[in-house]
Amino acid sequence: MDKALSLQARTFRIGLDSEEAAAHAGLLSRQVYLVLGRLIAELRAQQCTLRDVHRLTFLVTDIGSMGEAYECLEQLNDLNDPPAGSAVVVPALTHSGALVEVECVCSPEGTRTPAKAPQG
Repeated sequence: MDKALSLQARTFRIGLDSEEAAAHAGLLSRQVYLVLGRLIAELRAQQCTLRDVHRLTFLVTDIGSMGEAYECLEQLNDLNDPPAGSAVVVPALTHSGALVEVECVCSPEGTRTPAKAPQG
C-alpha cells in the first residue's frame, strides 16, 4: 500500500509598509535587513525558521542590487545549507520607494532535506 507524502507548505510575501519604504528610500541594505527581519519574525510565529525555507525569492527593481541583497542574507543566515534562491526583477513594488520584497516557501521543522555534501 502506497502512502502519499503529506507536505504542509506555507508561503509568505513580505515587504515594507509605505512609511518604512519612504524612510529608507534608496538604502537597499537597510530595506533588505528590515524585510528579512520581518520574514524571520513571521516564520517564528508559524513555528518555522530559515532552516525550514525551501525557496527564497527576492523581488527587486534592479537586478544589480542582488549581490548586496545576498550579502545581507549571508550575514543573517548561519546555515551551511541555505534554501534555494532566485531573483525576479519587477518594474515596481507595492509601496513607492521600496527596492526589495521577499517571498518564501517553507514547511514545518524537519521536512527540508539538506543537500548532500560534494563527493571527492
